[in-house]
Order: sequence, then structure tokens, then C-alpha cells
Amino acid sequence: MHALVLEQEGPQNPIATQTFAIPLPFPIEGLTSTLQHNPEQADTPPLPPEILEKSNLSKASSGRSDLAPKAEPHCNCPYCQITRAITGALLEAEASIPQIEEEVSAADLTFRNWDIKQESNKLYCVTNPLDTKEHYSVFLGEPVGCTCGSKNCEHIQAVLRS
Repeated sequence: MHALVLEQEGPQNPIATQTFAIPLPFPIEGLTSTLQHNPEQADTPPLPPEILEKSNLSKASSGRSDLAPKAEPHCNCPYCQITRAITGALLEAEASIPQIEEEVSAADLTFRNWDIKQESNKLYCVTNPLDTKEHYSVFLGEPVGCTCGSKNCEHIQAVLRS
């Protein structure tokens, strides 16, 4: 689509008659050298602040520093300089967003295997919270028992711990 737009001629296509020049203070072997890390340009002088500020416009595209490209440590190639500028701006933006911490009670942190409801003085209904069709009656009188048939089951233990 881009090629078609550029091929069109005439006053209806102002893009085809315009050229854009961005003066860069470093040598470029094609546009791809700024789109990827280049260790051969590791000693490039620092880019002008105007270029780094303009590169920060791209932070709006992702908005998250964890999705930003990664710069190579101790490298000053144009890619790494621009990447550090973007990442730094994103980190600053993330730091300015207030973090809302929600309090979690100890009860919320406790996983329960069974819901226990007292039916009468010594009779309890024990229900699986993930499957309400699975339920047992536990009696803590003489003799102690559970409708599951076991004399020392987890249902009795759950009632005793509650």
C-alpha cells in the first residue's frame, strides 16, 4: 500500500512529492542499523537529546516497560541509546501511576477443603465447596461417625478443626 501511495503523482498526493531528511550525527549503513543492536557502533557518541525525546513518542505504542526492547549493557550504538531512552521514559511513566494495594485477610489466604455447617448440637454437614453434590453428615456424639463410612476420615477431622 505504501508503494502504491508513493507511486501516485499529482497534487492529490502531497506525500509523493515530499522528502523528509533527519540529520543524524552517526554513520548509518541503511535504516536497519538503527532498528537492531549493532556492536560495531558501540562507541557512537551520545545522540542529541532532541532525537531521544522524539524516540520517547513510541512509548505510547506499548505503554509497558516489560514489553519494550532491551538494550545491550555497555553499548552506545544508536539502537541501544534509543532503547534506553524509551525504557527509561516508560519506567518513569509507570512509577507515576499510583499503585493500589488491596488488603488480604488471613481468611482469604486459607484454602478450605470443606464447608462446615452445624445442623444440631452434635451434627454437622460437611460439603465440598467445589462440588456441592459431595456432602457428608458428621456426628460428634457417642459414637463419633461420618456418613462416608470411615471412622477416622478427613470430614471428621475438618469438623474437629473448625
